[in-house]
Amino acid sequence: MALKLENKLLANSERKINVKKLNKNQYIISIFKEAIKIGLMNENEIIRIQVDIMNLLKDLILRYTKGESTSVTVETSESLINSILYAIDFYMLKMDSPEAAVMELKQKSIRQIYENGIELIRACIIDTKKLYGRIKRNKLRIELEPYNTTIEEISCFFEEYNIVFGAHNGMGSIDYPLVFDDMTVRGVSYIKNYLEHLEIETEFCRLFSEEDINKILVGYEKMCRLSHNIELINIFEILINNSIFSVLCGNKARQLNITKYQFNKINEKLKSVTNIDELINEAVNRVVYDLKIKNKFLIGYIDNYKKLFEKRLISVLENDRLDIFIVVESKEEVKYTFVFDEGKRMSEGEFNSMVKRIMKVSKIEDKIEIINSNIHSLQDFIDIFNCDCFFGEEFENVFNSFSDIELTIFVKVVFYEELRNEKADLSTIISQKRDVETEWQEYFIKFMEGLCRERVTKIEEMLDKVDYEEIKFY
Repeated sequence: MALKLENKLLANSERKINVKKLNKNQYIISIFKEAIKIGLMNENEIIRIQVDIMNLLKDLILRYTKGESTSVTVETSESLINSILYAIDFYMLKMDSPEAAVMELKQKSIRQIYENGIELIRACIIDTKKLYGRIKRNKLRIELEPYNTTIEEISCFFEEYNIVFGAHNGMGSIDYPLVFDDMTVRGVSYIKNYLEHLEIETEFCRLFSEEDINKILVGYEKMCRLSHNIELINIFEILINNSIFSVLCGNKARQLNITKYQFNKINEKLKSVTNIDELINEAVNRVVYDLKIKNKFLIGYIDNYKKLFEKRLISVLENDRLDIFIVVESKEEVKYTFVFDEGKRMSEGEFNSMVKRIMKVSKIEDKIEIINSNIHSLQDFIDIFNCDCFFGEEFENVFNSFSDIELTIFVKVVFYEELRNEKADLSTIISQKRDVETEWQEYFIKFMEGLCRERVTKIEEMLDKVDYEEIKFY
């Protein structure tokens, strides 16, 4: 019987399922749609499979309720059916082709395919745990919060993942971005893909010293005028970009530092290059050679990234903005260092008491004195602005009482997105800001618009030197 089915499929080999129309998240369903179009399956076969899936669901509901009920909420039922389909798809996706998957559906029962899928998922979990263990052991010792917290929090997936009742579920969110992140897959498949790509990127990053990596991250912070430690940035991308440009400047690939002089030279050179794809290809090959990269998966990853690199480089050159693509070496600057201790925040009772005191006084000088005497954290300061304690011109008086450092901090709070996405001067950013979340921010923008050019310039110069996440007020 099996031989007849196989011969029938071979005889109709010209009838191929269009792979581009298949959805990996609804693989068996999309196979049904395409197979029936070209005559590889008929309606009776599909109805039989659907009935078998519903019987599986009934059994799973009994397991879920521990035999106490045959009914669950609509949401739970949908989740259980998605878990069943995920396990079936997991097995089907291992077939050599969609046509082979169709043959499997004809030859085996859905229950057998489902159970095979569960076993494959279980094996995948074991492999993924081993992969996660390697990543934890080999993680970079760098000051990048999203990177560090993501690696730690992935352990929650293994603790909470349920192969039977929630095979399709994954983690709610993963903060650290990858260069290539396949969002079309779910469950353990997504976690495995994510970790595989993270391991490849980490292997590349480990070709550089952790001291050099941290230095380049600090340089990136100055370039973006934001704290690199909390930004959703990809280390691999920053390192390979500077490595490629370093080679183009005549340096070795391992030398990440690019001087201002070298930047100016390469900027002028690239403006006149006509065969930029050949130039990039040569530079990338040199990076692979200099760093003695032998891992074929890492080489393939770099080769895929080369296309993204070329596309972005052409874009920044067209807009004369190469400065946002290369981290350029700068002189060491003294930063204003403060220690912000979240424990220094006022308790709810203390805060409410202070608000009542402020509301009782009418003079703005007295209000300012109260907050200066009691508030020692940035968050408390923002909270007091949101409590309707100040009105109209009173905001200007409060902002006038700020030092340049304090104004710089609030500039970084209010213009966070603009400072992150643009390289425009501060005066332009202030004048173009229209979208505000609160009333106090609106008054702060008006206050900043009224400052003299010299003071705005001074505040702009301090943007790279003050981290508002680490500050408290005295």
